[in-house]
Amino acid sequence: MKVDIQKKIIPLFPTILYKGSLVGSDDINKKIKAAIRKEKKMDSVGINRSNQLGSWHSKNNLYKKEVFIELAKVIESFADSISEEWHYSKGKRLGLAQMWAMINPPGAFNMAHTHPGSLWSGVYYVQVPENSGAIVFEDPRSVAVAVRGSYENTSNRPECAWVKITFQPEVGDFFIFPSWLRHSVEPNFSMEKGNKSHRMIVSFNLDQFNVDKE
Repeated sequence: MKVDIQKKIIPLFPTILYKGSLVGSDDINKKIKAAIRKEKKMDSVGINRSNQLGSWHSKNNLYKKEVFIELAKVIESFADSISEEWHYSKGKRLGLAQMWAMINPPGAFNMAHTHPGSLWSGVYYVQVPENSGAIVFEDPRSVAVAVRGSYENTSNRPECAWVKITFQPEVGDFFIFPSWLRHSVEPNFSMEKGNKSHRMIVSFNLDQFNVDKE
C-alpha cells in the first residue's frame, strides 16, 4: 500500500531584524560626523563596553542633543511602526532610552554582546569606508549549539540552520533588532587615510514609556 505524506514547514519563534536606509542622508551625516568628533574631543576616553583596540564609545545621552534630534525623530517614527506591527499596548510608546556614537579606526572592532534592559536596539551608519567591518548576528538558540548536523555544502544550508549572519552596511543604512540578539562588529581593515578610514555609527536602545508621562 502506498502512503503519501503531506509535509508543511512551520517557522517557530523567528527572530526579526528590521533593515532600512535613510534616503538623502548626506546633509544629516555631515552634521552628525562633526558632532561625533566634537564629542570625542570633549571626552577622549569615552566608555568601555564591547569596543576594542582603539574603538571609541561616547556617552549614552546623544538623543537629547540638538544635532542628533533629527535622527532621533527618524528612529522614533520607525519605532512607532514597530509598535503597530507588534500590537504593543496603546498606553505605551516605544522610544529612545539611550543613544551613543562610536568611532572604529583601523584595527578596532566590537566583541559579541547584547543590550540587556531594553526591548530593541539598533545602529545607524554615518561613515562606512570599504573593508571597515561588517556586523555579525549570531544564532540566539543557545540549546541548538550543543549538537549540529553535517552538511554537504555549507552555502546550501537552509536559513533555519545558519549559525551566524553577516551584513555589510552602507552609509545611511540602519538595523533594528531585539536587544537580546548577540551581535559583533568585524575589525576595521580600511586602507583609507586619516579620518576617512574611521567607521562611524550611532547606536541606540528602544524601550516602552508610559504615554501619559511623555
